Amino acid sequence: MVILTKLIFSFFLFQLPSIEVVANSPPIERDHRRPPIHVLVICPTRELASQAATEVAELLKYHPTIGVQVVIGGTRLALEQKRMQANPCQILVATPGRLRDHVENTVGFATRLMGVKVLVLDEADHLLDMGFQKYVLNTQFIF
Repeated sequence: MVILTKLIFSFFLFQLPSIEVVANSPPIERDHRRPPIHVLVICPTRELASQAATEVAELLKYHPTIGVQVVIGGTRLALEQKRMQANPCQILVATPGRLRDHVENTVGFATRLMGVKVLVLDEADHLLDMGFQKYVLNTQFIF
């Protein structure tokens, strides 16, 4: 499922169904600390990504076994890698450039993305306007 959003309100409309996708996924048989990422949210800016992750985290207080992480440029890649290893992450909110950094430089990250069932392109028109067209339209580096 691919979801394109234009406004934060419309993003909110897809948070609950996305959480339900994760909640209804079969239990993890292997590595509980590094479960597959089921929901990938790509945001055009760090601010939008942080805001989206905060909103999802607020809703996840009713689902303590589901984790959300945010990966954004302007932070240390190594710290994000450690955080992703230490905490469960079934919902990932990312900016396009940092997502690509993790795909290329974080061991096992691309494998975890193979479990993506829901892809949310938050403010997709803005992503395209900012020049992320090749990352957004060519998602083969993700799947």
